[in-house]
Amino acid sequence: MKPALAIYSARNAQPSRGPTRTVHSVVVAALVPDEELPTPVVVQQVTRLTGPCEVGIPREIESAILAVLEGPVGFGETIETTFRRKEHELGALFAKLTVIECRALHKRLENPKAGDALALRFGAMISVRRARLLAFLQDARRREAIVGGRR
Repeated sequence: MKPALAIYSARNAQPSRGPTRTVHSVVVAALVPDEELPTPVVVQQVTRLTGPCEVGIPREIESAILAVLEGPVGFGETIETTFRRKEHELGALFAKLTVIECRALHKRLENPKAGDALALRFGAMISVRRARLLAFLQDARRREAIVGGRR
């Protein structure tokens, strides 16, 4: 019995709730005797996901954004200063997100779905403030490039 090199590969589509994601797996097996070929000895497994995947924002930031949007008027504040403060706080929270999270949040706020409390509260803001915050989310890639250039 001479040893044989066994290489197995598999491609299967995994069910998902959103867009289809295909998983490509390649299993490389070591040299094994012929009688052991049905059960390979795995040396390395490489998995690559293709297709779009859903990206969201961290739950703690999402809850902080909702808390800011639902927050009350501060003692002695006018409505103008309250909403200016809220816009500033939302900008600070948006600055903590990565570029991919900013894009996902921008898409979520631009195209709100029914039952999305965050998008509903955000949509209640006046259009000028909403536009400034959405522009800030869109600008995340440039901000990251500027920070990377300073290093």
